[in-house]
Amino acid sequence: MGDIVVAESLLQHDMDASPLFPRFEVPLTGLQRFGSDLALSSALAAASEHFLRQQAEKPADSVLEIEEFGLQQARVHRGMIASGDQFISSAAHLRQLKQDLPDLLAVEMEGAAVAQVCFELGVPFTVMRTISDNANEEAAVDFMRFVQTVASRYAFGVINNLCQRLRDF
Repeated sequence: MGDIVVAESLLQHDMDASPLFPRFEVPLTGLQRFGSDLALSSALAAASEHFLRQQAEKPADSVLEIEEFGLQQARVHRGMIASGDQFISSAAHLRQLKQDLPDLLAVEMEGAAVAQVCFELGVPFTVMRTISDNANEEAAVDFMRFVQTVASRYAFGVINNLCQRLRDF
C-alpha cells in the first residue's frame, strides 16, 4: 500500500465481446490495451519519484501513515493497469486476473475508460494510481480516510512536481 503505479498501458479487464472480438478487445478499436503517452508517463514517473523522496524526509507524516495504514517506504512502478466496473476484493478474483494478465500491476475502475476516450479523440494521456489496498478480502482500509490523508497529498505533490517538469518541455 502507498506505492504509486504509472500506467504504460491500460486494459478493461471485464471487456468480453466474444465471439465477435477477442477477450479484452474494445470493439471497433482493434485494441486490447491503450498505451499512455511515453513522454508524459516518463515525466509523471519522475515527478512521482521526486515526490516520494521529498516524503521520505518528513518523518512525522510517515509515522502517522505507518501507524494508520501500515505504509512503508513507497515506490514507483510502471506498467499495465486494468480497469473494470467492479471493486476487486477477492483473492481468487485477483489471482485469476493475474493469471490472465501476468504483467498486471494495479486494478481500478476508471483509467482504461479515460484511456479509450483519449485514444479516440487523439489526446495524449497518462494515468497514475496510489495503491490503497491489496484487492483481496483483507482490503479493510477506510478508503475515504486513505483518500483524505494519503492519496490526496500524493496527488497534489506529484502533480505539483509534474507541472514544474512540464514547464521545461
